[in-house]
This record gives sequence, C-alpha cells and structure tokens, in this order.
Amino acid sequence: MKSTNFSSQTRVFTGNVDTEEDDIILSEDPIYSTDPIMNVNLKEFLCNFLSDLSHQIYYNEFSRYHTSLELTTLQRIGILPQNNE
Repeated sequence: MKSTNFSSQTRVFTGNVDTEEDDIILSEDPIYSTDPIMNVNLKEFLCNFLSDLSHQIYYNEFSRYHTSLELTTLQRIGILPQNNE
C-alpha cells in the first residue's frame, strides 16, 4: 500500500495564514507541481477572460447589471475607463 503525505493539507488546520510565504499550497507538494491548473496565473487569466467578455456583442446589455463593486474592479484592471469624479 502506498503511503500518502498529508503535510500540505493538514497545514490548513494548524493556524492562520498571514503571508504569501505561508500560503496553503506548498510549491514543493508533488501534486501542486504536476497539476496544470495549479500553475495558472489566476489574476492574468481572469483579467484576460473579463477583457474578452467585454468585447462580446451583448456585453453592453449585460453590463447594466454590474454592482458598484464589480464596476470598481473592472475599472481597476483596465476593462472599463476610470471615473474622474
């Protein structure tokens, strides 16, 4: 029977995470290094996804329903122009 190391999973339950160095996922975890989804730059992926979405034909209709938080986020990442109030 193969032995499994759960050190990275149990670390989640041992205390609060305050820094990126203490992130829940440890880079030396063999599952982390071989899983393609764990190597995606999520910030870049989401920015590209939202940018592509904003160029779709029905986006103007959809965008009327954004909350103020969503609008602020889209402005910060450059999808929508900044409000100069």
